[in-house]
Amino acid sequence: MTEIEYFIAFKIWSGQHWNTSAHSSKFAVTALLP
Repeated sequence: MTEIEYFIAFKIWSGQHWNTSAHSSKFAVTALLP
């Protein structure tokens, strides 16, 4: 969970919009999943 949270946090901190971050987080989690 720590790795996923870190990845999402990094993407959000990357400088994306809050609206896009929500979609990115879901996409990131889906991509991480096998």
